[in-house]
Amino acid sequence: MELLQSSNILLALMMCVGVIAFMIGMWFETKDKLYEIHASLSEYYRDKFVLELQFPEDQNRVFLMYGIAVLLLFLLFLMLSPILAIIVLVGAYFFPNQYFNYQKIQRLKKIDSVLPNVLQQLAANTKNTGSITMALREVSQTAPKPMDYELALIGRQEQELKSFTKALNNTRERLDSRWFDIVSAVMITADEKGGRASEALDNLSKVFIQLIRMQTKIDTATSQGRMSMKLMLAMPFVVIGIVYAVDPDLMKLASETKAGKITLGIAAFFYFLSLSLAIWLSKVEI
Repeated sequence: MELLQSSNILLALMMCVGVIAFMIGMWFETKDKLYEIHASLSEYYRDKFVLELQFPEDQNRVFLMYGIAVLLLFLLFLMLSPILAIIVLVGAYFFPNQYFNYQKIQRLKKIDSVLPNVLQQLAANTKNTGSITMALREVSQTAPKPMDYELALIGRQEQELKSFTKALNNTRERLDSRWFDIVSAVMITADEKGGRASEALDNLSKVFIQLIRMQTKIDTATSQGRMSMKLMLAMPFVVIGIVYAVDPDLMKLASETKAGKITLGIAAFFYFLSLSLAIWLSKVEI
């Protein structure tokens, strides 16, 4: 009996040693590729999340926290269903990019909303100092977020690149804002050729204020239609949930019979067709 127990303990130890040796071997075999992936992810994080969204610069800490969160969700859903666990992994792969795009759109909206007030400050400071670059540095200290960061970054890049035009062009490419494109074009022209930059910036601020008011009126007029569209797109899932709760056998009949599958297929086709149309309409700019 004691010999059998000793054999089991020895076998368990050998298995542990084998697993550790396998993990060490895999590490030495794939470490160069892992370093390459880590470097690529770090560069993506710095260029996107740090530079454009002002996330913490310690990417390793962010990667660790995100990995732990994904692992916990994976283990939780794995206990419920392997399919759900796979969905968690797929979602974890696509989530960062989707989150970045959403945050960038929200940030751009905020920049456009505060841009008229910033232009008024910039126009006043340019008139007082006589230099648009000096006025830009002063306004960056009092401008609302996130314009304070963007203006300060323009000042830093101007010193690094020794070119005000290049610094503004970098910001134009990063922000991808039509309004800021116009503002930067005015500032570049004023810096290179001179002119009354303060008056031009002040007039631009007034134009942008009128555009914001018009856009607000348009959004208010179309908000009811957008809400109705969202409710219509959500209604099929609500109906399916109610039917499943009231009569599960009916849902089973629809998913197992040939006629039910054809009906579900036709319904799914028209639903995704409507969804595609709704997404296209939501991107149409007025």
